[in-house]
Amino acid sequence: ITINEYGIENFTPLRREYDGITKFGPNCNDKDGKPMNDFHILISDKLKNKIETLFMIEYNTIKQRYFLIPNYFEENKELNIFIKLEKVLPIEQNYNFSLGGAHFRVEPKSGGALELEMNMEDGERESYLFGIAKEFVKIGRSKNCDIILKSLAYSRVQTSLYYKKDENRWYIQDGFNDKKSMNGTWLYINFPWEISFNTKLRIGQNLIELNVT
Repeated sequence: ITINEYGIENFTPLRREYDGITKFGPNCNDKDGKPMNDFHILISDKLKNKIETLFMIEYNTIKQRYFLIPNYFEENKELNIFIKLEKVLPIEQNYNFSLGGAHFRVEPKSGGALELEMNMEDGERESYLFGIAKEFVKIGRSKNCDIILKSLAYSRVQTSLYYKKDENRWYIQDGFNDKKSMNGTWLYINFPWEISFNTKLRIGQNLIELNVT
């Protein structure tokens, strides 16, 4: 999907409006029979009547940048929005990321410590606390990782986190150094997020690649 400052570029938006907003959601109409979304997202039948727009891409004319603005439904985990991590990012408060069947909440603590909570889809849960003496925290299937994921679906190092002492800040990256993981690291988005060229989204069983011009 290619989006410019007016909306969808490579085909006619279903709302037929070029207002700088591109809406994503189920196939539904307003009371006048007009489509509510520009691009349809497949969702389960039980949720179709409860949700209008899942998220939208909006062009900010002042900043001249694009932002993903989600509509968050906490109870509907299948509709959580994840963005594939393509670059090193600083870890803000209460970040959540997914590695397939492993889900993590990560939060920096005072003094440079880092807390991680792991929730597996099979119900397994673990908590970890790392201090600043730990330069890197590696997650993957290698026995040398700090958090070991016991499945061949993961790379030897799927995700790594590291601490910059001069900035007093932790960072997260996919894979380790310049080697990316097999299936990626997916950051959960429940707040406005600036997007750039070639942004990959995952929503339930939907995979979307966005390009902005």
